[in-house]
Amino acid sequence: MTVVSYNLRYLEKHGRDTRDPWSWRQSVFHHDYDLDCATSSWIIIQPPERWNASLDDMDLDKQTHPLSLHLRSLSSASANTWEYLQYLSGETLLLDQRVTFPKPTREYKFDCTLNQDIHVLRKNLFRAKGIIEGMLRIVAALCVHAKEIQDLCDSPKLTHDKFMREMANISRDLLSYQSMTEILVNRSADIRSTTNSILKFRSQEMVTDSGEQLRRIGEVNSRETSSMTSLAKWSYRDSRTTRIATTIGLVYLPANLVLSFFSTSFVEFASQEGSSGERTGPRFLRCSY
Repeated sequence: MTVVSYNLRYLEKHGRDTRDPWSWRQSVFHHDYDLDCATSSWIIIQPPERWNASLDDMDLDKQTHPLSLHLRSLSSASANTWEYLQYLSGETLLLDQRVTFPKPTREYKFDCTLNQDIHVLRKNLFRAKGIIEGMLRIVAALCVHAKEIQDLCDSPKLTHDKFMREMANISRDLLSYQSMTEILVNRSADIRSTTNSILKFRSQEMVTDSGEQLRRIGEVNSRETSSMTSLAKWSYRDSRTTRIATTIGLVYLPANLVLSFFSTSFVEFASQEGSSGERTGPRFLRCSY
């Protein structure tokens, strides 16, 4: 009795109206094979959609190799991988066009949200890379298991060689997927580096512009301060003139007041007249009311 069990992760479209049309899913395969009776028992949890397609039309009794259904599980799980990598390649191209088109840094219409989009892209790329590496490990384990079964039950060499060739084909496809994933990861890293450089230069330009605006504001404030200083000097001169005029007024105002009072009709000077018509004797100050 031999036992083969593994957890297989894969990608399928979910059919919902969202930006990312893909979902990450996984299936469980458990296979018991009785070498003496040449019979198999399977436990499969949530298989891929392609696994169920045309499964009823298959004649399981004609499956020559004990592990032939594992070819179906791997091929059905990896069937959407290339399409998903093409989707990620398109997303990478869109991001690349946003940051690599030559123009001044002020004209780039993006902010830190672009870094978030790049982070999501790289996360999906690393998850896809992990799925592909997991499938490669399953392929390697199945190849080792197939050789052990070949040694134990002495199955036909042609059947074994055919199975190994099909496993090699799946392995080559997965290796090409892995190579494309690494290329996209490196490209996304370049996009992230370019984005950070642009944001850094834009930040430096903003600091320079802010410094220039502050310098202009300082110049305006300096001119306003000079104007206020001139106004303060003129105010000081006016107040000094007013103090001098006030002092002069305080000196001459009493005399002017007396002269003004005696020049009014309220005050009259009278004197006595002699026989010759001349004024003699004391003069009197008479005030009329």
